[in-house]
Amino acid sequence: MFIGWLKFSDVSNLVKISEEVGWLLDGYHVKLMMMHSPHLCYGAYDEGKLIGAVMAVEFEESAMIKYFMVEKSYQKQGIGKRLFETLFDVLKAEYKSIYLHANPDLVDFFKKYGFESKMQVGRFINVGKVPPFNFTNAHAKELDG
Repeated sequence: MFIGWLKFSDVSNLVKISEEVGWLLDGYHVKLMMMHSPHLCYGAYDEGKLIGAVMAVEFEESAMIKYFMVEKSYQKQGIGKRLFETLFDVLKAEYKSIYLHANPDLVDFFKKYGFESKMQVGRFINVGKVPPFNFTNAHAKELDG
């Protein structure tokens, strides 16, 4: 097993891993992150196969860890810890603040690295039942006047 930078060819496998572990991930967003901050996108590979990843996006004085996942059959083997520490070491050397949204099962893991829980956040997904939004130019003019 080795850790290296993610490649665009890894995106479809990363989406599969995210589905397996119940994480919401969009391939297009992953590609944007890889273009914006390629040096903050790491993958764990077993004989060339992607088995996990951790990614962050940087801002002026802070960074946010966006995705952190390991394929279920490879969990509890220290792979996630190695992935996380690889990225975290880079981030803490460069940024004043580091943020993340954590799976509730991993809160204790992140606390070991000095993270503090600030709020509970739920994950929501719209499954195509969007209520109609009947806003037209006539409405815009009406509000303006």
